[in-house]
Amino acid sequence: MFLAQSTLQLTSHLEAKDWPFTSIRVIDATEASVPDRLKARARKTRQTPVKIQYEFDVLTGRLTFFHLDFKKLNDASMGTKRVPFLEEKELCLQDLGYFRIQSLQDIQEQGSYFLSKFRSNAYLAFENPFPDQYPNGEAIQNTLYHKIDLVGLSRNMKPGEILELEEVHFGLKAYFPARCILLSRDEAQTNVRLDWIDRRASKSCKKPLAIVREMAGVIGYMTNLPETVPPERVLELYRLRWQIELIFKTLKSQLKMKQFKLVKLERWLCHLYGTLLVLLLSQLIAYQLRNLIWKEEAKDISETVAIRSIAREGLSRLYEDFRHKKKAFEAFIHSMSCLLIKTARKPHSAQGTALNRLQFT
Repeated sequence: MFLAQSTLQLTSHLEAKDWPFTSIRVIDATEASVPDRLKARARKTRQTPVKIQYEFDVLTGRLTFFHLDFKKLNDASMGTKRVPFLEEKELCLQDLGYFRIQSLQDIQEQGSYFLSKFRSNAYLAFENPFPDQYPNGEAIQNTLYHKIDLVGLSRNMKPGEILELEEVHFGLKAYFPARCILLSRDEAQTNVRLDWIDRRASKSCKKPLAIVREMAGVIGYMTNLPETVPPERVLELYRLRWQIELIFKTLKSQLKMKQFKLVKLERWLCHLYGTLLVLLLSQLIAYQLRNLIWKEEAKDISETVAIRSIAREGLSRLYEDFRHKKKAFEAFIHSMSCLLIKTARKPHSAQGTALNRLQFT
């Protein structure tokens, strides 16, 4: 699949022509698990939970990183494996599971961009212009930076307020400079977050750190995007990360990966890889159709509807058509385009996707 994509001339979304980055890579992980009621019987077939690391480009639909393993590998560790394959000026969107200062530094050294949430207890500091000194004039190391009081800042923020802190350094030892943007939640969102913290603590039987609850009303973002991308657009960009959650929903619900059968391990692997191949093909075609329809009709289609339609009906029909006529693919593209245009949003709708609301110039 990777080799096939590399030979294709994929079109990017037209809205991205003047953006400071060339692609938007979104990474996350999901699992295909054995149901609790079948775990005892599944030992005979050697079936175990599978963890899938998945990354794709939101602008083209291209798969950029994939890893399937029977071990529950740490997301942050797996995230570092894709860094050597980054191209210059690509943007990586990732959630807290992949947050690691060294990994973000590596992305920057590759000439690429990152956008990530940071943890509530992350160490943020600003450079001290007047550090303490030893008698010989040498600066005392532990006075070179002053820790930022995020809790105090969060208490003074109004609901919905966006605040960017200047000249922030991340990490107690790294002191890695990056842009820091804070978003204040409203009361209802804060309560939802507190409930989630309590449920997680109850499940793990570990008391959460005090700062985690105190920072429940604020979301922190860390990025090395240029200043030409204002804070409001940074937040719009991060919302694109939700696209991978919709793809996982399609994978489990529409392509029925959640359905589990007791079969030999080899047959189960065939089922997993076959389902993933259907998803990858459907995703690539859907995103290219989205770009084509936006270019020709200025209409914004739903990527989720497109992937579902292609995976459940389109690919099987395309296979049958290929058996009978040579120009099957052209007819398939035309019929799918007509179907998706019928359910598309109106041209330049105010409720368009985040892609269409992003403007950096």
